[in-house]
Amino acid sequence: MIEFLTLFLTLVTGPRPVTVEVDGAVSAVEFHLDGELVERRTEPPWSTEVDFGSQLQPRELEAVALGADGGEVDRVSQWINLPRPRAEARLKLVTPRTASLSWEALDQQRPTDIELTFDNRELAFSDPKAIAIPPYGTEEPHYLAAQLTFPGEIQAGAVLTLSGELDAVDSELTAIPIRVGEQAGTPSLEGLAGAFSVRDRPLKPVAVDHGPADVVVVQDFRVDHELFDRVRTTLPDRPHLLEAMDALGPRDRLKVVEPAARVRAAGKGGAGPMVFPTFSIRDGSIVPGVVAGGLRAMVAEEDIPAQRLADAVAVAGKVAAQSNRRRAVVLILSSKTRDESRFDPATVRRYLEELRVPLHVWTMEKLEDGEAPPAFAGWGPVKSLYRPRSLASAAQELDDSLQRQYVVWVEGRHLPNRVRLSQAPADLRLAGSGGAT
Repeated sequence: MIEFLTLFLTLVTGPRPVTVEVDGAVSAVEFHLDGELVERRTEPPWSTEVDFGSQLQPRELEAVALGADGGEVDRVSQWINLPRPRAEARLKLVTPRTASLSWEALDQQRPTDIELTFDNRELAFSDPKAIAIPPYGTEEPHYLAAQLTFPGEIQAGAVLTLSGELDAVDSELTAIPIRVGEQAGTPSLEGLAGAFSVRDRPLKPVAVDHGPADVVVVQDFRVDHELFDRVRTTLPDRPHLLEAMDALGPRDRLKVVEPAARVRAAGKGGAGPMVFPTFSIRDGSIVPGVVAGGLRAMVAEEDIPAQRLADAVAVAGKVAAQSNRRRAVVLILSSKTRDESRFDPATVRRYLEELRVPLHVWTMEKLEDGEAPPAFAGWGPVKSLYRPRSLASAAQELDDSLQRQYVVWVEGRHLPNRVRLSQAPADLRLAGSGGAT
């Protein structure tokens, strides 16, 4: 009965016009932002202006259609500044020992890859409609997880939780990345009971995941030259930077977001939104001198385009959060670059914290006495990879951050920045809060 004509597919701040379409007779339409009433319209056009604020953060926009008696007859919502699902997956229990996986995707695309795990262990299968569930004890819950990849690196995931009575929890779930202490083991569902809440309402954890991770890199074009020279001379036998650093596991995925935005074409020759090219590297390495692992040749210094590094990092945060895996964003900076971003580094850092995405900032340059140049201001701690031993140190920090991350699935559909820790163990934090760790 009511639907949005205005869809926000890119990062949004400030005042923006919003229009909905209403099919049928209504007495009014209310516009809500994060649960707060913005405006109530009693006649067409069903439009208003919504101020999304100056800070870049995940938000929820709702439009509510009211009937003649003033009661709600329909409601539609969209999440702002969060990854928009282009594919969805669902796991269903068919028998106590068999599950079925189904999916929906744009253009009826079929997945190019399906990964199944049972209690964090990879599970082989031949037919997604008849997945054999391994024998398991009934003393505690177990879970089956599916991760699907579609053409264009579109991803979707699903989780099925099995209780001791061989029943399945079938409800909307939200993935909450957490970080545990150095000496802590895998968190238990019992230990996480009461740890999470939204507006003082407790959330029920149903699964804990320590599966593969996604690492998204934003690399200054100027770093291509510095990176090539540095790694060629210091690591001649292992010329791939992250491969040489042993920073990723065999099932982890590496992606690159280029910091030069392009304008996507719109209909009838018009200009569409600005987009940042994103590439996937499946072998877990960045080839020095080549951004995106060979997908683009090294840019000559005189041909380096205008860059929007901070904006690209914000996009990288969305990419990292899209698959509900363990995650991190790595930014590799050069002090010689002028950043022409719309958002400043401090704003983007806060945004990644609200997405629960840890950020690691590196440079190939030597930092005198640990002091970063003015071009690095706002990015927080910057680690220099100038000395050969610094490569191993940076790799260890990235690996530690990923190894200490877990994804907790809680019941319900929630914005990540609304979820709070309440009665959590002392050595547990939300991932991304307070920096890279």
